Order: sequence, then structure tokens, then C-alpha cells
Amino acid sequence: MKGRRIIIAWLNECDWMPWFKNFGPTGKNHWCGAMSAPRTVELDAGGRLKFKPVEELKVLRREHYRLENTAITPGTAVLPKYVGSDCLETKAEIQLEGSKAEEIGLVSDGTQQTILSYNLQSKELRFNRNHSDGWSEGIQSTKLETLDDKTLKLHIFIDTCVIEVYTDDYRTAVTNNIYPDPASINMDVFATGDQANLISIDIWKLCPAQGRDRNS
Repeated sequence: MKGRRIIIAWLNECDWMPWFKNFGPTGKNHWCGAMSAPRTVELDAGGRLKFKPVEELKVLRREHYRLENTAITPGTAVLPKYVGSDCLETKAEIQLEGSKAEEIGLVSDGTQQTILSYNLQSKELRFNRNHSDGWSEGIQSTKLETLDDKTLKLHIFIDTCVIEVYTDDYRTAVTNNIYPDPASINMDVFATGDQANLISIDIWKLCPAQGRDRNS
């Protein structure tokens, strides 16, 4: 444990929740919900909570793709299709300083779209599930209070039914269930209103965690 405090969350909608609709597409397969990725809990120098994915998750990384110093132009694809997968880890840094873009973020590419966006004026991060799968709905939003206004850093884990987002120097964590078709595996970065600069993006395809030998 290395003296760490580690939490694992249960990801599910339950019938006592005010937004409950039903147990979702997986109910017909007689299962519902999943465990989140393990994350550490710690305090920063100002007494704010920080949540970081445990370092052991790195053993799941397989093929790696990196792109640096690339313009994000509205309506133009940035990432190649071959980086798509139903199980990914992504770390992206996008320049905010000097940008005239209205919103920047990542979007799944296809008829089913999940949109993670950051509004440069309101400083809100939004997770839009209204077109993710034909069942999920709603836009989750949170204001990034400690953002330095120079760059936006995102650390994201994606699998077949969960997206976990860490940002704001790991002071903000956003996790949602989605249920897209198995073929909906592509994603891209985007900007609206004007260009933005992608400082860097790293994408790793991940192998299944179940049965993984951490020494392999």
C-alpha cells in the first residue's frame, strides 16, 4: 500500500436516486454497475482533496501514440482512426493562454457521441451524455476553481461502459457510465469558435485488468 489511502467507487444508478430511470442496457444481461479504477486520496498544500489513479494502472498500457504541438481547427480531424479502442488511457494538454476558442475538448467520433468540453469563458468542464448510446442522458458540469488559465490538462480512462476524467491538477474527478455500441471506439479533440493549440496528447490502448500479472 506504500502508506497510501486508496478508494474504489461503485458505479451504478440505484432506484433510490432521484434521477433513476431504470437499470440500463446491461439489465437484460443480468448485471448492473461496476467498480471504478482505484485512486489515491491525498491533501494538497492548501488542504484540498486530490484524487490520482494508482500508479499500478500503468501495467495495463499497450500500444502508445503521441502527438505534439498541433493546431485544433474547428471541423477538422486531428487524431488518426487507428488510435481508437474500447479501452484507452489518454493524457492531453491543451493551451488556453491566448486562445480565442469558445470551447475545447474531446468527443467520440460517430453517430453516438459523448462530449467532454471545457468552456473558456465560464471555466466549466461539461460531460454530455445526451447522444452517447440512446439511453444515457444529461450534462454533468463542474467549475475548475484552481485552473491556472494557461493550459487544460486531462487524464482520462475509457472502457466499454465507463469514462473516468481527472483534471484541475487531480482536484476534480468526473466519472460516468455510458453504453455505446461496440463499434463506437473512435475519438478526437475539438475546438469551437476558433483554433486551439494541442500541446500534447498521449494515448495508450489498455489490456484487460482481469487476470493481469503485474510483473508481465
